[in-house]
Amino acid sequence: MMKKVYILIVLIATIFVSCDDYLVLENPNAIDSTQFFQDEDDVSAAVTGVYAELRRYPELYNIYLSEVRSNNINFNISNAQRDAVDISRFNVSQVMVTVEDAWQYGYVVIARANKVLEVLDELNLPNQEFNTKSRGEARFLRAYAHYNLVRTFGRIPIVDETLSPEEGVSIGQSETEEVYAFIEEDLNIAIDNLADSYPGEEGRATKRAAKALLAELYLTWASYPVQDLSKLDASIALFEELIPTLNWASNFEDLFKVENDNTYSLFEVQYVSGTAGIGATFPSQFLSSNFLQFPFNGGVPQIRPSQDLIDSFDQENDLRFNASVDTVYTNNFFLQQQDNYIKKWFETDEVPNLLSRSDWPHNYPIIRPASIYLMHAEALNLKNGGPTTQAIQSLNMTRSRAGLTNANPVNAQEFNELLKSEYRYEFVGEGQYWHYLVRSEQAVDVMNDFFTMINESITINENKLVYPIPFSQMQIREGLYTQNPGY
Repeated sequence: MMKKVYILIVLIATIFVSCDDYLVLENPNAIDSTQFFQDEDDVSAAVTGVYAELRRYPELYNIYLSEVRSNNINFNISNAQRDAVDISRFNVSQVMVTVEDAWQYGYVVIARANKVLEVLDELNLPNQEFNTKSRGEARFLRAYAHYNLVRTFGRIPIVDETLSPEEGVSIGQSETEEVYAFIEEDLNIAIDNLADSYPGEEGRATKRAAKALLAELYLTWASYPVQDLSKLDASIALFEELIPTLNWASNFEDLFKVENDNTYSLFEVQYVSGTAGIGATFPSQFLSSNFLQFPFNGGVPQIRPSQDLIDSFDQENDLRFNASVDTVYTNNFFLQQQDNYIKKWFETDEVPNLLSRSDWPHNYPIIRPASIYLMHAEALNLKNGGPTTQAIQSLNMTRSRAGLTNANPVNAQEFNELLKSEYRYEFVGEGQYWHYLVRSEQAVDVMNDFFTMINESITINENKLVYPIPFSQMQIREGLYTQNPGY
């Protein structure tokens, strides 16, 4: 399916001022927004500007702050001055650039979404269908940004309007449950305003994407750290609404081919290679700098799958092993080099068309059908204190596609071990596994066991499951924010 470039047109930088300051993108007292926004084309460009900022999200939130955090990744070095290495070793500080970027890009999306909503109210355009869709998209994107921020930092400020500098220094942190409730409201409005699909406009948020994110929010709400089990029924109901609508790929490897972008996933971050500078960098993050088939310098350091991940795979039977990772490549000297790497998105046929290592055309999957099935299984297991027939059926969807025999766990412990393995092998490089470990209260034990196994003197506790509030934010005004424990 062809990707639509509409979603990645030039950012409307002339509309929004620099994002270098905390939560403020624009002073609404400076000039009337209607002088910039006058018709549907202007609003459409503004909506596109919100989507465009998501291009940094996969590397920041899914890879660096989630996947790298787990025992799926190990750099085998301890003294490199790189954020990824420090993140993998839980050696994170308030001044880390990646942490600062995650905060800033989270609130950039929120600010742009808020501006869209305000402009729609100001203009009162006659095309109500356009207004409804645009409001739904802005609500979805604002919810998605808050969701990434609250999972990353815990207590965060809720921002639901454009802020002046004076207002920006007066909004404190909200409790996690309050942030969840705000996201819930946004997603419910998005569900009401969005259609199931937009033929010819692939890449936009849809009703199904909003339902999926809301179902995941409810599961997260019912799990660690809030553990409000009353949210499970709503989560399960939404997953069961979605399951009959899913476009299930029979071949795992097909999910990551550029020709199938916007085909199977419910929501993807969009990239397009070419001179516009809107290609993807993330596939290069997993490749070595001396990779013969890739004539660009690789990431320094390369984000490598751990030997523990490689060894734990059922390499003979699990089809995801050869589709996701490899342990040998040909280097620039035409020699076979032993080194683990993630190859999900490495399509050799695409390499000759790339202009740089940041020019991959592949979209990044945010919500896949596999996550719907596994979270459905997870929610049922949590609600019932053990596996049900439905939960086992959903678990076996990913196993059977991977070439594994159907599992039949008899108790919650067996089911949880199988579920952990499925998240780990299904979502290599996608960050989903880490969030499952956190939700299920396994992250601390899994990581401490991992560090012991690789002879690293690192021990973590629950404080390390979120990141520090960036130093720049702590300096805005004394007493405005409380730093997370352990930092």
